[in-house]
Amino acid sequence: MSDSKLPQALVDYLRIPDDQDTKDRVESLRQEALGLIRPIVWHRDITTEEFHNLFSPWSQESESITSLLCGAERIRLLAASLGSALENESRVRQAKGNVFEGYILDRIGSYLVEREMRRLDRQTSRQALSRDQICGRRYSPGYGDFPLEAQTAFHRLLRPVIPEISISPGLMLYPEKTVTALKPVYPG
Repeated sequence: MSDSKLPQALVDYLRIPDDQDTKDRVESLRQEALGLIRPIVWHRDITTEEFHNLFSPWSQESESITSLLCGAERIRLLAASLGSALENESRVRQAKGNVFEGYILDRIGSYLVEREMRRLDRQTSRQALSRDQICGRRYSPGYGDFPLEAQTAFHRLLRPVIPEISISPGLMLYPEKTVTALKPVYPG
């Protein structure tokens, strides 16, 4: 393959050896991964009161959320998902003994869903700036004292948008390559 177009950020993320054969192999897997994903990004703007209603009781019990939302005009809920085809292929490869390929496909999925979430995060910040507002940092269930149980609220909100989404008894969202967060927006 040589002259690989493998992004350096992905090479760094995966921490793969700096040899062309490995990079070519990973680039082939990246191209395969890009063909398997079906990215969905979603956002919804709500008031602080709506947030507390949707995420009760966890939002009121979290000191970090109370602090983060202090003075917020609104909250943008964010989600990014890649669908389940990539994670399914990763599992198939691992089950067949292709551990390297399965692992790399899984890690590429994590990289790609985070990339989608960062785009959505930056878009939210740019929109706020254009309205003379500022944004706080994005914050997800499971961070600090904002319990993972808050994923159940995201699950309810995302079901109409991502029909295949489900939540495990351990509060993991499926497809696994799904990220949720909130981002407060403050007056400028």
